[in-house]
Amino acid sequence: MFSEMMNRLGHDAAATDLLNATKQGLGEAQELFEASLEAIAATGRVVWDRQLEQKATLLESYSENSGPQSLDLVLASSGDSLTAAVLFHNLCRETELLFDNVRNLAGLASSLPTGIQAGSLEPTRERVEQGVSKRFAQVVDAIVEGQDTVAEKAIREPDPIPERCYSIIGDLVSNREKALSPAGAVVLAFHARFLERIGAHLRRLLELVAAQQ
Repeated sequence: MFSEMMNRLGHDAAATDLLNATKQGLGEAQELFEASLEAIAATGRVVWDRQLEQKATLLESYSENSGPQSLDLVLASSGDSLTAAVLFHNLCRETELLFDNVRNLAGLASSLPTGIQAGSLEPTRERVEQGVSKRFAQVVDAIVEGQDTVAEKAIREPDPIPERCYSIIGDLVSNREKALSPAGAVVLAFHARFLERIGAHLRRLLELVAAQQ
């Protein structure tokens, strides 16, 4: 099981640091993601301005060195611990890629002069956001709490996030009557793309956990 594999490297200080960094990174990425969504949906930047100090902290929080550190751990491992070390490396890599896209979303939110008014696209956009938020909760439960069964169950669930995101972008391209300015349409398209990538990395993290059963 995933939690048992993690315990195999529990004696290794580097492994412990990497796991703690991954747990912390996931939690902080979720906080930044939620703050970004709140800012994007708000009219004006009042809500986001309240988050500026927190945003600066979160953007600097996840170490870019975790990838090389996890690779070093793989190279130094042997026997039963090798499989766990490889899993550590993959978890760290996916978390870094996830964090990159959350940073992109945060950057988009911080640059918005006003909230997005998406007209008839709004219900679909909200469902996408809810789907990604649900994935965050599942990943945190599976990795931070070591709940292997959560990952197994979640990975079997349908994943409509990519299809809905591309549907938003397709509607923006094909329908000129949406209640959006050209600039707003571009922002919303990037917003959908970042959500799709965040959802993909979250699902990949669940797959990594579920694959250890």
